[in-house]
Amino acid sequence: MGRDYLKTLLFLFALLSTLGQVQANTPVWKKTWERAQELRLFHDQAWLNLGHYKKSLWHGYKSESLEGSPFFLSSNGRFSPKQELKATIQSFLNQDKLCQFPARLLYLKEKLPLDFQHLKPECSEFISFKNKLKAKSVSLVFSSYYLNAPASAFGHTLLRFIKNPDAKKGESYELLDYAANYAAVVTTNNSLLYGIMGLLGGFQGEFASMPYFYKIREYNDFESRDIWDYELNLSQKELNRLIAHLWEMRLVHFPYYYLTHNCSYHIMSLLDVANDNWQLTKRLRRFVIPVDTVKVVANTPGLLKNVRFRPSKQRVLKASLERHSDDEVELIKRAIDQRDPTLLKKQSPLETAQLIDSTIEAIDFLYAEEVIKEDPEVLNWKRKFLLARSRVPIQTQTPDIPIPKKERPDISHGSRRLSMAYGDHENMGSYGSLSLRLALHDLLDPPQGQAPGSSMEMGEIKLHYEDEHSKLRVEKFTLAEVHSLSLNSPLSKNLSWSFFAGGVRLNDENAFGSFAPEVSGYGGHSFGSATLYLSTLLHAGLEQNKDLSKSSFRIKAGPRLQLIYHASWGLQLLSYAQANFYTLTEKDNTHSFWGIKLKQLFSKKISIDANFDDFETGREGSLGLSYYY
Repeated sequence: MGRDYLKTLLFLFALLSTLGQVQANTPVWKKTWERAQELRLFHDQAWLNLGHYKKSLWHGYKSESLEGSPFFLSSNGRFSPKQELKATIQSFLNQDKLCQFPARLLYLKEKLPLDFQHLKPECSEFISFKNKLKAKSVSLVFSSYYLNAPASAFGHTLLRFIKNPDAKKGESYELLDYAANYAAVVTTNNSLLYGIMGLLGGFQGEFASMPYFYKIREYNDFESRDIWDYELNLSQKELNRLIAHLWEMRLVHFPYYYLTHNCSYHIMSLLDVANDNWQLTKRLRRFVIPVDTVKVVANTPGLLKNVRFRPSKQRVLKASLERHSDDEVELIKRAIDQRDPTLLKKQSPLETAQLIDSTIEAIDFLYAEEVIKEDPEVLNWKRKFLLARSRVPIQTQTPDIPIPKKERPDISHGSRRLSMAYGDHENMGSYGSLSLRLALHDLLDPPQGQAPGSSMEMGEIKLHYEDEHSKLRVEKFTLAEVHSLSLNSPLSKNLSWSFFAGGVRLNDENAFGSFAPEVSGYGGHSFGSATLYLSTLLHAGLEQNKDLSKSSFRIKAGPRLQLIYHASWGLQLLSYAQANFYTLTEKDNTHSFWGIKLKQLFSKKISIDANFDDFETGREGSLGLSYYY
């Protein structure tokens, strides 16, 4: 009995020793992984943000980064945040990949401090990157709409890492700051192919950091775009996360979609890493344009700290010229044309200095491309004016440019518009209409937050239901419609222009009532002010319909006279008169018509619309309601 008892004790002792040995031989990372599973960190929103994971259409998750990226440590990491977390824990505790993923390390130190606080890798490249930024704050930068380039027609957003957060000193040091930008890696110079690939995700997108003054030169100087700077209220911990994740993004590519996963969307995904409570990307719509992301940031409680404004070269020049008489402006123009700074000499040294200063501003605006690209000829004769200025030891004050608060992008109306109307056509009878526009702004929409005289619309469809025939038809479809009414300046005649691609219902006798795809535009000049535009234009276009001619095509061209008025009480008016002359058609070769459009704004969300048009095929009028959201 005693011997059996002794054998049992020896067996239990041997068993416990074996279990202890097994436990001792278990890798440390597996114990940590067990704790991570207990906390379900692989479903934590902060971890999902680090991997840019979104719930897939059917089940589970999928990272938005491209497959095969060095961003994943697990072979199934793109589709499994759980496997990626496991691979990350294993790599880190084996002293591997620590410098590649500093944001992940910060996350694990916060969630599992007992396991990861001892890890203090010496990451010289990352430390050099942080020292280069020296960021004390960060801002979301919105570069205003640039209609001359399709990729920038809706504006652009990027991040600016601010070295001096003091509002006054910060303006002096901003050219020393760094910027983080997300953009497509464009592989074609063909505009049509660019548009198709941009819509279908044919390009790869990537993050890049560069000195902020490069973006100032590109947007502010070369393209003459206003820049709005939205400083964010980030804690030091949030800022550290953001910088660490930006470092992780340097080798990562995403599929670039012009309308959805574009520059603005991924800037928001970067900010989501700083604080997972903001949920910025989740609050964006399916179709994302830069101004929508600015509004999301501005409407996030506690996130917006300050708003700054950097005027474009054109706005700076306008302010500079306003302090001169008409004769002095003409003198500046003559001095530039003749490349002769001696023409600017006045009796007063102060007047001479101001004239030369304004002339240099004019050269930088009128010859922006040549100056930025350092064209030798332009730089040589610009140097004459700089030398002339150095001989006048008078310090002048920079013209005061007030912040155009009414143009702040975040106060603009909703980019989508739903309109309903009831109308009557003299020959077609009465009808009801319904139209939906996805983006963004037309010439009569609420002007707050918009650049005067410009509009950009995409994705609009207008339907008519005819009472007499009980028939629903497409009245208009807009793929893209752009208007740029640039007022002539004292030094140059700016071109006003438009472009339209889509389809319209015809209102001339050649093919009355037929729907015709169309590409058209106009060019000319505009005169007036920010509230009153008078434009003299030449219109041209190509239309297609089998009823138009034997070839199914016709070309139209003719003059257009247009007046736009913005009243202070919210009334918007557009009146026009136009004549078209047609070629490639065997039928009537002329068509003239006129009309007037009225819009009474009650808020940024609601307006009442009244339209009247006098076509050769009959008069048409309508009254409706528009809702912006």
